[in-house]
Amino acid sequence: MGTRRQTGRAEFSSMPSLCICPGRGNARLAVARRTLLAGAAVVAPLTLGLLASNPAGAACVQVGQNVTCTDTTFNYNSGAQANLNVTVQAGAIVIGNNGNDAIRISSTTSATLTNNGTIDGFVTILSTVAGSDTFTNNGILKITDPTANLQEHSMVGTNFTQTANGTLYVRVDSNDFYDGIFSRSANLNGGLVVVVQPGLYGAQTTFTKVINTSTGTAGGFSSILTSSPFFTARTAVNADPNDLDVILTRVGFGSIPSMTPNQRAVGNALEGSYSTTLTGNAATLYSNLLAANSVTVLDNISGEGTSATQNAAFGAGSLFNNAMQGQGLFGPNGAINGLLPLPYAEPAKPRGHEAFAALKAPGKPQAGEPSRWRVWVAGFGASRGFDGQTSTGSSNQSVRNYGGALGVERNLSHDLTFGVAVGGSGSNFSVGNLSTTGRVTGGHIGAYAVKAWGAAYGAASLSYALFENDTRRTIVGVGTTETATGRFTSHQVGARIELGRRHALGPAAVTPFVAIEPAALWQQGYTETASGILGLSVASRTATSLPSFLGVQIDSRHTLSGGATIAPYARAPWVHEFLPNRRVTATFVSIPTATFTVDGARPATDAARIDAGAKLALRPGHAVFANFAGEWSSRTDSYSATGGYRATW
Repeated sequence: MGTRRQTGRAEFSSMPSLCICPGRGNARLAVARRTLLAGAAVVAPLTLGLLASNPAGAACVQVGQNVTCTDTTFNYNSGAQANLNVTVQAGAIVIGNNGNDAIRISSTTSATLTNNGTIDGFVTILSTVAGSDTFTNNGILKITDPTANLQEHSMVGTNFTQTANGTLYVRVDSNDFYDGIFSRSANLNGGLVVVVQPGLYGAQTTFTKVINTSTGTAGGFSSILTSSPFFTARTAVNADPNDLDVILTRVGFGSIPSMTPNQRAVGNALEGSYSTTLTGNAATLYSNLLAANSVTVLDNISGEGTSATQNAAFGAGSLFNNAMQGQGLFGPNGAINGLLPLPYAEPAKPRGHEAFAALKAPGKPQAGEPSRWRVWVAGFGASRGFDGQTSTGSSNQSVRNYGGALGVERNLSHDLTFGVAVGGSGSNFSVGNLSTTGRVTGGHIGAYAVKAWGAAYGAASLSYALFENDTRRTIVGVGTTETATGRFTSHQVGARIELGRRHALGPAAVTPFVAIEPAALWQQGYTETASGILGLSVASRTATSLPSFLGVQIDSRHTLSGGATIAPYARAPWVHEFLPNRRVTATFVSIPTATFTVDGARPATDAARIDAGAKLALRPGHAVFANFAGEWSSRTDSYSATGGYRATW
C-alpha cells in the first residue's frame, strides 16, 4: 500500500500494489511499481466513477484530442482519454479547489500538457505507458489553496520539463512537509520559489527529494528565491543522484541586506528572543513572521506611526503660543512694531467759537496707557506634512491641528503689556504606509508679556498643555490582520522668546527679529489593547523641540474710507530645528524581552517660512485680525491660519 511520509512524497513499494492516494479530495486507484518507472506499463489506473463528469472545465474547450484552456477554469479533469493534448494559454489560469486537482489527466498514453499560463493546484497525470506522456511548464505552477496538503504533483510515468520561462513554486513547512515534483524524469530551467509556511525553523532545514524522479534530473533552476525575506534557499543533489533536495537557511531577523535602521532595530530585538522551543503567543508571532512576504512587516509591527502624537502635540502647542504672542505684539504702542493696536481715525472736530474749540474735552484712554484692558478670542488651524527619512526608514506623516484661545491683557505701563490665555485644541494624524491613525486632544493655559525699549522690543510667552492621546494601528502581513489601540496622557511645557527692533522706512517699517520656541513633551507609557498577539507596551518618553527663527518683518498702516484703519504685514524667517528627533521605544506584549527603539518622521532641520496677515480696526475699541503662514523644506510642508476678534476698553 502506498504511504505518505513526512517528506511530503507519495512512496510506492517495489511490488505491485493498490493505492488510494489521499489528500486532494480525489480518490485515486492505481497500480504502481516504483522499480519499473523507466520501463513499460507502470500505472494501470482504474477509475471508479470518481472523475469529473464534465471533462472540460468552464474555460477549457476540447476539439478532437486538443484541449485549450483560456480565462479561468476550476478543477479540470480529462477523464480517461488517450493521445490528449492539453494547453493552458498565456493569461489563463486553471485552479484546483475544494481538495481537487487543478489538472487531472487519467488513463492516458502519449498525452501532452503544456502550461503557458498559470496552474494553481496539483497536477496529476496517470500514465499507462511510462515515458509516453510529457508536461512542459512555460508558465507558473503553484498551489495557493490553504486547505491543500503539502505533497507532490503526481506524474510518475511522465517526463517533466520546465523551460527558462517557467517558474515552479513549492511550499515547505517546519515539519519537513513540502510540495514537489514526482515524475519519471525532470529537465529543469527557469525559476524555483520556495514558499515558506508558518512555523519555527532551525538554522537550516533540508527537504529531501523535492524533485523526485526514477530516471534522472537534467539541467538546473536558473534562479532560486524564497517567499520570505528571512530565508535563503539552494538545491543540492540527493544521495540518490536522480533526485534533488532543497536546503532552506534562516537569516537573522536583523541581518537582512538593505534593511533600514528602523527595521534592523526591530529585527535585532526579535532575533535575541527567538528559539524553536517557544510556545504560546510568542511561538505564533514568530511562526507568522517567518512566513511573511516582505521585510516591511517589521515596520508594520514596530508602532513607529504612533510617533506622530509628538508632532501633533508640538504643532498644537506652537499654534497656541503664537496666538498669545501675536496678541502681545499688537500692543502696547506703535513704538514696538506695526502689529500694535491701531487707533481709530480721529473724527473731525465740530466748528465752534475759537475759545471753546480750543478747549480739549476729556476722551477715552489712549493706546498704551496703563489703564487699558483688552480681551481677545482667536481660532487657529494647521495642516502639516512630514516626509519619512530614508536614513532611518521612517514613514510619511500627515497632521491636522485645530483649536481656539481666549485671552485678556492689560497695559501695565506705556511700554509693558501682560496677558493670560486659555484654549483647547484637537489634532488628527495619519501614517498611511503603516495604517496608523489617531487623535490628540489638548487643553492649554499660558501667559505672555511684551516690553518695549524705544524702537526695540522683547516678547515672551509660556504655556502648559495637557493632552489625551488615542492611537489606532491596523497591522497587516503577519498572520491575521490585527487592530491595536492605545490611550495615554502627555504633558507639554512650551515657550516662545522673540527680540526685534523696528526701523521706520517711509510709510512702512522694517523689523529684523530673532526668536526661539523651546518645548518639552512628557508622554506616559501605555500598553495597547490588541485584537491578536501583536500589541506593544510603549515606554514613557520625553520628546523635545527647539526651533529658532531669524527673519524680517515689513508692515504698514493705512486709513480706509469711513475712518477704519488696516495694518498689513509680512514676515519671512528662516527656521532651524535643533532637536528634530521623534522616537518610540516599545516591547512586544507577546515577547517581553524584545525591546526596540524606532524613529518617526522628523520636522525639517531647516525650512523657509512666510507669514502674512493684517489687523482691521472697525470702530474705536474693536478690531479683527487674521494671519496665514506657510513653511516649506525638502521634506516638510505646513500651512496654518489664525483669525479672531479683540476689544479694548
